[in-house]
Amino acid sequence: MNLLINAADALEGMTGRAQRVSVTTGVASGAVWLRVADSGCGMTDEIKRRAFDSYFTTKPAGRGTGLGLPLCRSLIEAMGGTVDIESDADTGTTVEIQLPRCDGAEGRR
Repeated sequence: MNLLINAADALEGMTGRAQRVSVTTGVASGAVWLRVADSGCGMTDEIKRRAFDSYFTTKPAGRGTGLGLPLCRSLIEAMGGTVDIESDADTGTTVEIQLPRCDGAEGRR
């Protein structure tokens, strides 16, 4: 949910191109993946480097605490997964989560 909120927030005030948020999923190499992509404001290299830092936010006061992405990463990594961000300023952002695929209803890996 946090990734969708961030994607929607990145579209605010954007003009000059279509506003888009997409979610895609798939299975590859024993893992499942989820991508959330937006056509929003994107991130500079400095913001990308700090995106997972606790309490770092680019949102105005009252709109974000800077805990969403660090919490997402912590939970994903605790399950043996990864989260990556690809972004360019003024073109948009894609966040990809990969989680190990479970075998059967018991959740065996």
